[in-house]
Amino acid sequence: MTYILAFIVMFVMLLWCYSAKKQKNIIGILLILLYLCSAIISLFYYLDKESDYVNIGFWGYIYLFIFLLIAFNPILQYYPRPMQSLCRYPITILNAIGIILILLFLPSLFVKFPDFISNLKYSLVELSSIKDLYDDTAEIIANQTGSSLANLGGVFRSAFSEVLVFFTFYYFSLYERNKWISIGLCIALLQPLLSSFSMGSRTMITWWFAEVVCAYLLFIPYFSSITKKYSKRFFTLICCCVFLVFAVLTFGRFSTKQSNDAVQSSVVAYMGQGTINFSTDVLDNEVKQYGDNSFPFFRQLLGLDVSRNLYERQSKWARRMNVRQGAFYTFVGDLCFDFGPIIAFILISIFSYGLTRKLHALRTQKNVEIGLLFLLFFWCCLCYDGLFYFHYKSMGGNLKIVTNVLFYICLLIIHRNYSLTNKYI
Repeated sequence: MTYILAFIVMFVMLLWCYSAKKQKNIIGILLILLYLCSAIISLFYYLDKESDYVNIGFWGYIYLFIFLLIAFNPILQYYPRPMQSLCRYPITILNAIGIILILLFLPSLFVKFPDFISNLKYSLVELSSIKDLYDDTAEIIANQTGSSLANLGGVFRSAFSEVLVFFTFYYFSLYERNKWISIGLCIALLQPLLSSFSMGSRTMITWWFAEVVCAYLLFIPYFSSITKKYSKRFFTLICCCVFLVFAVLTFGRFSTKQSNDAVQSSVVAYMGQGTINFSTDVLDNEVKQYGDNSFPFFRQLLGLDVSRNLYERQSKWARRMNVRQGAFYTFVGDLCFDFGPIIAFILISIFSYGLTRKLHALRTQKNVEIGLLFLLFFWCCLCYDGLFYFHYKSMGGNLKIVTNVLFYICLLIIHRNYSLTNKYI
């Protein structure tokens, strides 16, 4: 328990030091608070499962904290400056991107919405139906091979989900935005929420909400006063929807168990196990997965063998590794499983340093380049969603990385060819 308390104190000190800085941002503060809350909750999780954690390592916590500090650096170094504006691009191009995203997400939302309402009503009466949704999803995943094109639309929607979140809030910042495209993007933005509920997945809802929070906070300094007013109402609506759906899924999946505190225990385990699992298991593991865990798509491009789905991968590595499969180890744990602690540390240091230097331009530009904001958003998604595990792993997650990189290149091309740098939006 002493090591957990020391880990909590490290994050309290980090929060205090960062809050004392004259130049800071709310995204950085919330990120530190997120991991601090997880560390505090892990203490309660440990007290409930003390017999399962007899090998908690102090050096595991030290390594994790330093790794996270380096990973957080690009976010903590960012702060919006007064009188900055966003670079202006031709509205016809931006409208075209918005229409493409609406056409990709909106039809699926209209299909899922009636089922969402009926399932929500039924689950409020019969909570066990949520567990059935989750079990059905698990069965589907277990039967996936990674090569089927039967759900091509779903693959594209998953790949573009972060692009949708980022672009929606960026579009809100435009004075010349089209009203109907704005409404279409707002509605389309809810599709991932409905999709998560249909699969009984709390993790996907949490990821989506974190991404919405990051995009909202990135762009709110550039909103007009009237846009801020309506965006706050829209954000409040999203918060209420997420709370409702998350609560229904939690009660539905765990309240049917015999233990009276199953719901409370599930939330504590959900939020607290990542850091404590890391400190207990990760550094002692000597087997490396060499990308089969986090980067199967890229392994496949190199002609290497890969696990076909989540459960095949867990079954394969459970026989070789000394760690429990299917648990949370934070994104740091997943990278260590693939490359080992030393290589993972070197990789995150290189990416963090390069990104910090790249994003330094955000502090000096009078007209902020949208591509740089998207890079920052991309990294925020990695760190926020990485509280549980590396959310870009699996074939779908790897395709999301590819899509985000391509979208960044698209923004870069637009900026270099169409930027009206001397004008405000």
